Amino acid sequence: METAKVINAVDPDFVRLRTFVLRTGSLMEEVRAAGNYTEETDMEKLLEIRKLIANIDPTKARGRITSDHIINLLQEVSGDMDQDIPWMLSYIDQYLALPELEQRKYQLARRMGFPLDWKQLYRLKESDLAYIEDLAKNTVDEKQWESLLHRYMDRYI
Repeated sequence: METAKVINAVDPDFVRLRTFVLRTGSLMEEVRAAGNYTEETDMEKLLEIRKLIANIDPTKARGRITSDHIINLLQEVSGDMDQDIPWMLSYIDQYLALPELEQRKYQLARRMGFPLDWKQLYRLKESDLAYIEDLAKNTVDEKQWESLLHRYMDRYI
């Protein structure tokens, strides 16, 4: 909410979204271990981005917003704040409306480095998709799931 307030007040030409990922071996691990920080899940981070975008006032912020980094789950979320916020929110909501297995398959594919939009999972090689689907179906513990995603994301930070 506070970031959206700043964007509305400043009317920047450009906003680049960067999702925080706690890097293995960083000092933030000590902060987390001490109980002073809890990292959000991959989906909670997406919901935070959605909340940010939903609170940008297109009459006050007219620049561009982009989600152009591998760490961001939905890289397609980009556009002009004065025109494309409804589209960006709709795009995020369409993803959030997917069955959990479909969300997980895309999450894992994205975290493995496949630069596809979630609507294009069908373009993966059959063997890659089968591997991803197997992991998505069989990693039922949420902590294990987040750990699996984090192992892949750790490569990008």
